[in-house]
Amino acid sequence: MRLMTKLAAALFMPCSLMAASPKVIVPFDENPTIFNGGGEPCGLAVVSGKSSYVDGVDGKALAVQRIAYDQVTAVNLNKLPELNAREGTVSFFFRPNWERKDGKSYYLFQAGRWRSDFFLVFVKDASGQLELSVCTPKQRQLFVKNADLKAGKWVHITFSWNLAKGEQAIYLDGKPAARKSQADWKDPGYNFKGQWNIWLGKGGSDRFKAEVAEGAFDSLKIYDVQLSDNEVLADFLGSYAKTMRAVPVEQVRRKEGKLEFRFSAPVKRFSNAQPLLTLKSGKSLITVSSTGASGKLTLNGGGKLLDSPYVINLTRPLKLSIRPEGRKAGIWFDDAFQGYLELPGGWGGLDSVNVMEGVTLSAPEFSEKELAPLKRKAAGALEKRLWDLNDAQKVESGVRQSVSLNGYWRMFEDDSYAFSPAVPAEQHYVRIPGSRRSSCFQLYRGKNGKLESLNVQEGPRTTADWYQRTFKVPEAWKGKRIFLNFENLNGDYGRVYLNGKLIESFRQDYKSFAAVPNARRIDVTDLLQEENVLSVFLTHFIRLYWRNLPDMRDTWNIVLGDAWLEAGPSPVFVKSAVAFPSVRKGTLEMRATVKNPQGVKGDAELTFRYRRTGAEKSFSKKFRLDGSEKQRVVFTEPWKNPVLWSEESPELYAQSVTLSVNGKTADMLPERDFGFRELWVENGEFRLNGFKKRFRMSTNPQFDSLNMYLSHPRAVAQYVAQLKRMNFDSVRFNPSIIQRNAGFYNTPAYLRECGRQGISNFFPMPFYEGDDEAQYRGWVENYLEFFGAFPSIVLWYTDFNTCSYAACQDPYYLNDTSYIPKERVLKARKLVEVAERTMRSLDPSRECVPHAAGNFGKVFGSMNYQSFGTPLQEQEDWPKIWSEKHTQPLVSFESSFPYPLQFTYFDGPIGHYMNAEHAARYFGDSVFRDEIAPAQFGKWFRFSPVTPNSANYIRGAAEMCRRVIRSWRAYDISALGDFTSLDEAFRLSAAGSHHPMYWGDDDNVKQAGLRPDNHVALGAVQDFMQLEPLGRLIQKEYSPLRVFLAGDPDDFTNKDHAFFSNETFRKSIVVVNDRMSGQKLRFRWTFTVGGKTVDSGELSEDAAPGAILKLPVELTAPEVASRTEGKLSLDVFLNGKGYDTDEFAIQIFPRTERPDFRFTEPAGLYDPAGKTAELLKRAGYPFRRISTAAEARSHRVLIIGQNALGDHVPRFLKEMEESGDFRIGKKILFFEQQPCNLANFVFESPSSREAFIRRGDSPYIQGLTDADFRDWRGSSDTRPAKHVSNPDTTFHYPRDKWKIGNGGMVAGNVIRKPSYGQFRTIVDCGFNLMFSALMDYKSGRGYALFCQLDVTSRYGKDPVATRIVDNILAEFANSALPLTNQTAVYYGDAENEAVLKRLGVGYVKGNAYDPNGFLTKGVVILGRNAIPKEMRERFRKNFEAYLSGGHYAKGIVVCLPGAPLELLPVPMSTEKKLMFRAELPANDPLFAGMTEADFYFRTARELNAVKAPDWTVAARPAVLARTGFHQGGAVIYVGFTPDMFEDAFWNKEKATRIWNTLFVNLNLPLKQNLSLFGNTRMRHNTVIPESASLALTGGLLKLDPRSSGKVSDTEGFKPYKLGIPWEKQGFTQENPHYRYPANTPANMKIPYDGYAWVRIPVRIPADWNQYSVSLSGGPIDDADETWFNGVKIGETTIAKYPDSYARIRKYPIPASAIRFGEENVLMIRVFDRWGFGGVTGPLRLLAEEPQTGPTASPYVEKLNLYDVDAFHNW
Repeated sequence: MRLMTKLAAALFMPCSLMAASPKVIVPFDENPTIFNGGGEPCGLAVVSGKSSYVDGVDGKALAVQRIAYDQVTAVNLNKLPELNAREGTVSFFFRPNWERKDGKSYYLFQAGRWRSDFFLVFVKDASGQLELSVCTPKQRQLFVKNADLKAGKWVHITFSWNLAKGEQAIYLDGKPAARKSQADWKDPGYNFKGQWNIWLGKGGSDRFKAEVAEGAFDSLKIYDVQLSDNEVLADFLGSYAKTMRAVPVEQVRRKEGKLEFRFSAPVKRFSNAQPLLTLKSGKSLITVSSTGASGKLTLNGGGKLLDSPYVINLTRPLKLSIRPEGRKAGIWFDDAFQGYLELPGGWGGLDSVNVMEGVTLSAPEFSEKELAPLKRKAAGALEKRLWDLNDAQKVESGVRQSVSLNGYWRMFEDDSYAFSPAVPAEQHYVRIPGSRRSSCFQLYRGKNGKLESLNVQEGPRTTADWYQRTFKVPEAWKGKRIFLNFENLNGDYGRVYLNGKLIESFRQDYKSFAAVPNARRIDVTDLLQEENVLSVFLTHFIRLYWRNLPDMRDTWNIVLGDAWLEAGPSPVFVKSAVAFPSVRKGTLEMRATVKNPQGVKGDAELTFRYRRTGAEKSFSKKFRLDGSEKQRVVFTEPWKNPVLWSEESPELYAQSVTLSVNGKTADMLPERDFGFRELWVENGEFRLNGFKKRFRMSTNPQFDSLNMYLSHPRAVAQYVAQLKRMNFDSVRFNPSIIQRNAGFYNTPAYLRECGRQGISNFFPMPFYEGDDEAQYRGWVENYLEFFGAFPSIVLWYTDFNTCSYAACQDPYYLNDTSYIPKERVLKARKLVEVAERTMRSLDPSRECVPHAAGNFGKVFGSMNYQSFGTPLQEQEDWPKIWSEKHTQPLVSFESSFPYPLQFTYFDGPIGHYMNAEHAARYFGDSVFRDEIAPAQFGKWFRFSPVTPNSANYIRGAAEMCRRVIRSWRAYDISALGDFTSLDEAFRLSAAGSHHPMYWGDDDNVKQAGLRPDNHVALGAVQDFMQLEPLGRLIQKEYSPLRVFLAGDPDDFTNKDHAFFSNETFRKSIVVVNDRMSGQKLRFRWTFTVGGKTVDSGELSEDAAPGAILKLPVELTAPEVASRTEGKLSLDVFLNGKGYDTDEFAIQIFPRTERPDFRFTEPAGLYDPAGKTAELLKRAGYPFRRISTAAEARSHRVLIIGQNALGDHVPRFLKEMEESGDFRIGKKILFFEQQPCNLANFVFESPSSREAFIRRGDSPYIQGLTDADFRDWRGSSDTRPAKHVSNPDTTFHYPRDKWKIGNGGMVAGNVIRKPSYGQFRTIVDCGFNLMFSALMDYKSGRGYALFCQLDVTSRYGKDPVATRIVDNILAEFANSALPLTNQTAVYYGDAENEAVLKRLGVGYVKGNAYDPNGFLTKGVVILGRNAIPKEMRERFRKNFEAYLSGGHYAKGIVVCLPGAPLELLPVPMSTEKKLMFRAELPANDPLFAGMTEADFYFRTARELNAVKAPDWTVAARPAVLARTGFHQGGAVIYVGFTPDMFEDAFWNKEKATRIWNTLFVNLNLPLKQNLSLFGNTRMRHNTVIPESASLALTGGLLKLDPRSSGKVSDTEGFKPYKLGIPWEKQGFTQENPHYRYPANTPANMKIPYDGYAWVRIPVRIPADWNQYSVSLSGGPIDDADETWFNGVKIGETTIAKYPDSYARIRKYPIPASAIRFGEENVLMIRVFDRWGFGGVTGPLRLLAEEPQTGPTASPYVEKLNLYDVDAFHNW
């Protein structure tokens, strides 16, 4: 529905029909301005995402919809006048994108009041109902069941409420659709004013998650009263206070076929849309209407409406001219053509004229008073000097002579259009080119003959402005045609006057008009005077806002560009010329547009000339000027052997175009650059000029934010030079030029520089969004007419991610051309097909592809941002499968190495950077020392030029860049789009306003070019003279010729580095030649071991254009007697000169004799998979297989084979442990286990390729270093080598994790480091070094070693894995057992003691009145208030003897926080230290096994540090310290307890682990109740293992509306499928006996609601009688009571569990209630409160081990189980 129906009704409304005045009006008429009831602006709606305005009912409307997975338009109104929620009415026009019965729910309107209980929603629910819900907080609901809502159809929606009366109503198209009045709804006392917070959708603007209305909104109004039915109808039709009245038709002037008159109204604008006047002819009626508060006009003639872009001040007379032409009429406003109005009924004579009361008609002529402001000559010496052309820039180009009109112009501000400017009391001036709307330009006034700055800083105040100056034509130009040439009149509409006469006007109906300069060349020869007054009116609506203020990317748009006065020989001239080369065809297609405003006819010839040094080519086309105002000339000519343009060789021609008319030169366009080149896709790769082409692409050039700072051509040239310097050869230009309709002033200069310096561009084209295809084609032609002339644009992209899908990031889908994504994507594809088809038909010289659209189109497009949860090895191999076979080029339109936010904590507010924690994955514990300040919360990682970027961010980013970029390139990826590297390459600097990189700083304002004079500093900008170290690495990795050492040629990303003596192996020299010319290379390699050269060689190779070479280097490891370091070195020579070097570290291991196990007692082996048995055989270690407890107990050593354990531990192992056999002296060796039921451990599966030695004194790792614990040889078998992600997964956290390969893996599955128990981590790994890959455990005299290092499959293959196994087996062959624990005594407070108890420390409580009681103990632990004052001296003396070894032992005293340090024999005290991390001393036994990762607490906090003698060994700060005594005793000081730390970011867990490790190192007993095999729960008690299960899929359902059913019922049931809501199975009847709760959400009333019974017959296997049986699953929505064979087994109620609808049920079933081996009946009484109901999730019967075993966990109680290896794509 558009206005025609509405206005027709409005014209015949009774006079009394009128609505109250709204408090809030939002027209959405091409801007988000909010108006009050008087039509005055009072704020702005916040439009997040793209502002897409479409044809509405009253002018334009705003589309509020999801555009792509990462783009949404969300609307929030939060700065409104105060409104009283006691009563009100909301109305708006809405055009849904959806059908009413599509099974989905959409919030159309949601409102609340800040800090109040008021809440209002209007929803289309999943059943198709409309619902109004008003809550205070009591909920009042009203429904419309069969609303006439259809996709694409406009409907007017109104809803109202009155709390005092207890009334609510819903109206559709002005008619009542539902009404309800209820006594219990009344709340006459409710009366609270406040600001509402309104969303057109469900609250939120997150671009990934926001749920919006999915439709278009127009004319939103909010009233603070409940409107009556008549008032609602009036609001729908357009309210007015007076009737239409007839006026004499003679008031309309008839002149030269036109009807002309002027009209005005008593107010500037009306608050509501309404008709102003009508003109009738026969059956045709032309209606001129106000669109309301937006201030625009609409004309309706019975066909398609004509909307005016003008914002009109109706108090100023507006001239309207109408020229009927059959079934259409031309329309002019103040002599400016607006377009054609459709008149289906035709037009005869004028029959009648009617006007609204208050509207007056007047004669069409303009008075001299109105014209006077347009004829103001230069006033005074200042203006004459400003506008003198003698010192202005002059240019001669061909037959054109030009003089610049740039400089200081008069400026008049306005908020709407009027025929002429209002002359202000004080004249202001502004620089041109420029814009008053831009905060980068100052305002001036004249003072004492000079300009004085007004120092206005607040930016734009208006969007409508007049600009004016005078000029005199140079005497030398007499006899020539004189033109005004505007390079860009950048407005929604505009007018140009000369000496009071309108000479040009325009309105922009082109969606992306701001992207294309609106150039105008106007012949003014016949209008010139001695002194000429030039006036320009421009309006450019602000479309982009940030925090309710005009966004700089919008306000920096220049409204008025360079202006010139020109002379030429002819009124006929060339408007534009563009040529399209074809390398494949050897042709050039030339197109030109000739402007002929005077209708000259005759013979003409168009000549395109191409000139370069020493060569010239020309092509001509003769044609006939036919008198048309605009004529297109298109012709194609062959061109053999042109010099071709490429990034490597940006060869350009100078193109000039000459027009001859009747044998004389009429015009000649200035020369411009032309490059002959063509890009196409062929055989799965790009071809540029026939050569294979790969792109190294910067995809975030940020022109929108640097727009003004790159205003000078020199600045643009420098910027492009930096792109080139960083070895980028291409740019994915920002889509914002299309999305935001943001024209960047520097775009032409940038593209020109790219052409000259050799940078290709993937450039956006106008996006097709369902527009009229013919109109859209015109837009594309206009766009191409300008941008098509730039050779640096080699490819168009049609959209921005609208066709993207999650699977396009999975390596297994990169060559899958058959995959079909979801319906949303398929709909988007249809739009993109139109865009691509249109552009391909118009531009044959470029490729055209969708953006990141997966398998759709000619390329496979992806957006690939990998988080650190993806192992770097697998990130490297991401393109591997595609590289092996594909039919499409692979383009990663955006990637990042990494994206800064990948360093953040995903599970919460974005901004917690984990720089050190992630860097520790690759570099170990030392990284924490480089954190120089507490972690800051912030979304962006670079904060200030005086705060250096995190060293660990740089370290992690460098590792990813170094490894991933080179690998992707060597895999032949077709285009690698890098989103962030350019930002990170250069140092941030504090920049003053005259930063020379960005500004061309001079005041030559009469020269061409932009000269901003209000220098808005960025604060911190990139200093392109200071390349960061990370930038140097990036620069190298993107070298067009990249050469590096890599793994075997057949597996080049393989990083094997450890080899046995005499072993032969291969490495490769990888060459990636992105150049379009062959490269002559010579390589010299040297293999050194132990500092001696053992082999060397040379080879030469020519790398063809686009070639990728992997040249083998065969090596043999020399014989060594011990582990010896080596390296492979490479020198690269290009054309006989040194080019690059590289190194590859290698370690050589001797082939040593295996340990002699001939006399070793056989171990008992439990190894169901058999892999460990094979290992032991190869190692020669004797074993016997075991399967009973007796066999297990008979062996001193037990070996648990690889993956021997699962969810259920063999009973014989439990029995062995329960016998106490382990604690009295058994050794158990565990080889790699998958996540399983072992010791309640938390297993994770990070597929780590790096690990770090934590206890270097361990015999298991003797002779090894950290370098040996990375990138092991071959593939591991502990993790699947392949996992294909769910294609329907989210793009973002938490993502399903794909997996590609197991090469190099050191530890596939690892154990989270325990916080309790006598565990010692020997090798750790992973994020924050949280995981153990090799760990031992002591319990009594029992000993266990957990080897999660992937050694089994590597034994005998990888030297490191082999040595570790040999070391382990040798130690286990040793009969020695662990020492017994020391004894400890504790004196002190209960708070410290509570921590000791949690740790399970074995101690006795000391008697504070017995100073001798501790002398026989190995350790004394002192807490707060440990010793009474009267006993302290006696204790002090005994402590002195105790510590010096004067008694039985060289004692150890542990001082916990608050301990009395004065008791000690050395002076010690404490001080408060503000700290966020601590450094640990090296090689000290007290600190063994501790990590600086555990001492990294992120945020600053005050802890106690000790002040002790100089010989004290301490952390820095000294929160943990040891002061030794000469006889071996020691005082240990601990300055914190775990309870001083919060749970966030693992701090309490870390502090607990530090305490635990301390006591482990003191050999004190800890956590004695831990069990290895006896746990009936696993993973920190979060998982209960199943023994068996029965899935329950089908049952029977009976509705129970009266709630009268019984458990014993068997009749009346119907088949019911479990796991699916009953509404989706046809159970949708209303329940007349059920009343919804007062707070029922609007979209949740989905019948059936109330009680029902679900009956499920089930047969229980007979052998389940040995297990505990339970019912598990769900949810059951909302609540339930459940019986098994008539015995109640559980219930979940809403009262106890408000989230009952989402809770998983777990009900134990008593064995006495089960008939084993027979049929049983499960009966569930379900209560559905609202929404969907029934058993909505899967149900199972579980058979589990009886829950009678131990449940002790080795972790802190509140363990943060956040997935630190989460996958997340940004």
